[in-house]
Amino acid sequence: MSSFKRKKQDRYALSKSDIDFYKMTGVFAIVCVFVLLTLNMQSSQTEHIASGKDLTYNFYSFCHTPLFVVMALALAAGALAWFIYCKVKKIDESKKIFTSTNCLSIAAYLALFCACFGFVEGSTLHGFFIAVTIGAAVLYYVSKLYNADFVVFSAVTAVFAMATNLFAMMFELHIVIIKLAVIVLGIVSCIYFHKKIDSLKVSKQKKASFLKFPVYIPLALGAIFLFWAGIPGLQNVLFLNRSMMMVVLLVQYIVFAIVYTIRRIKD
Repeated sequence: MSSFKRKKQDRYALSKSDIDFYKMTGVFAIVCVFVLLTLNMQSSQTEHIASGKDLTYNFYSFCHTPLFVVMALALAAGALAWFIYCKVKKIDESKKIFTSTNCLSIAAYLALFCACFGFVEGSTLHGFFIAVTIGAAVLYYVSKLYNADFVVFSAVTAVFAMATNLFAMMFELHIVIIKLAVIVLGIVSCIYFHKKIDSLKVSKQKKASFLKFPVYIPLALGAIFLFWAGIPGLQNVLFLNRSMMMVVLLVQYIVFAIVYTIRRIKD
């Protein structure tokens, strides 16, 4: 009887590709919902639709209430407790579509949403939140579709793109310290990646990744862009705003992504 049940369970068990498909579909749905919601929130705030008949504006107002913050903190605490429990008990979640790690990631994402829109009324972080949403989704898809070397390259590019978007034109003392910390973290990550690259094989022929040195390109560009506007005379030689800097980082990422994909197909 037990063997019959086991065979029945195996028959309906999902494969790894099925689980990844459902997870990727879920991430896509979350991205669509929150991007559209954030755009509508920005529109509602700009137009000052406070008549009580606009659902998006009502939700935007709800984000600034203590109840919303308490709910977000309760969800984060529950997700963290579940995550710790699964790790301590060594529960195998590899065959589950929704895991404790997924729950903790969603809680962290909602915490970011709360930080952007739940404390300061009239927040202008809509563009930043959308960029983080799309960037996090891209990193998730990259981790499922590509090897670890390209994941590292994508993460380094994403971190410096976000830092450039936030801090490129700011030079207060605490901001400069944050910039230097990001650069140091990037350098340490790239050096560690460079040393471990030989174990990150990227083809059936066991070729080493060609990203061994290109991973330093977003690091160098990001470090330059973070201090570009603060160096006297550079803006007169070549004017760069945050949008231009983001475009440069995006173009180099797309170029290496295309080359990397072509090399994977050839291998």
